[in-house]
Amino acid sequence: MSRDELVKFKDAAMALLKLCKERHSGAMYMYTDHGHGVIFSINSGNIVDVFFRNMRGMPALQEIKKIESAKFFFKGDSQGGNTAQTPPPSGAMSNEEIFRHLGVDYNATPAAGLKKILIVEDSGLARKVLVESLSNQGYYMIEARDGEEALLKLAQEPPDLVLLDLILPKKDGYEVLASMKKSETLKNIPVIVLTSRDTLFDKLKGKMSGTDEYMTKPVDGLALKEKLKKYLG
Repeated sequence: MSRDELVKFKDAAMALLKLCKERHSGAMYMYTDHGHGVIFSINSGNIVDVFFRNMRGMPALQEIKKIESAKFFFKGDSQGGNTAQTPPPSGAMSNEEIFRHLGVDYNATPAAGLKKILIVEDSGLARKVLVESLSNQGYYMIEARDGEEALLKLAQEPPDLVLLDLILPKKDGYEVLASMKKSETLKNIPVIVLTSRDTLFDKLKGKMSGTDEYMTKPVDGLALKEKLKKYLG
């Protein structure tokens, strides 16, 4: 998870919340708008230490909450960490207390402040690669393994953009597109097709079905990054 540009501090704090909710272990680094460094040490989703300037713990938090904007990146595991509960050391504040000092509700949805992408892909390996790559770029990822699950996720949590394979179990990508275009809530969500079908006929059919972009596999990571910036900023 990384952001190369300055973002509002609350957005950076929400990215930290996402790491905690997903049980990661490692360190999140922030560089403030004034060039100061902040480090949050995370152990299986628990914030176990905080550093800012020459301070740590509560004194550091009191100063951190004054930050207006920051760049951030995370260094640690990419698999969600250990699922076992690892409590903070004795006398340390809980995550809920820490986020309260940072001005963030610990019960808030981690996606708040992050762009949400739904990836619809039946290949577990292909899905995992994209989810890890795009999570590291600062996006909140939602996954679906087939067309029916995609429509369920779209109804439950409408994303900001959809990455859609065309060849899917249960309902194919064209059926998902057709359902989206019939929905007032979903019809304007950008859809980028990621598919192995690369004939001119397939591309024309995809365009006529309402796709915004059509990319063939293997997907060029840099090209995808640029297209996501085009639609998500």
